Amino acid sequence: MAATSTSAPLRTRRVIARGASRQPRTYRLSPRPAQQAVYRRLATAILGLDVATVADELCAVRRFAHMLAHAA
Repeated sequence: MAATSTSAPLRTRRVIARGASRQPRTYRLSPRPAQQAVYRRLATAILGLDVATVADELCAVRRFAHMLAHAA
């Protein structure tokens, strides 16, 4: 008969980073897709870009380029 151990294997953790409150973190945080979208919106706001305005300007430039192509 084989001998088996009744105790669980020793699981040790090591500190991989510290949180904002300097508490140790022993696991990795992975950004969710929603978080990534929030960061993109935040970057857009910080840069002062209004996405709708930029889209309208691009459409106007395309329309103008289209008119120039037909006028020639």
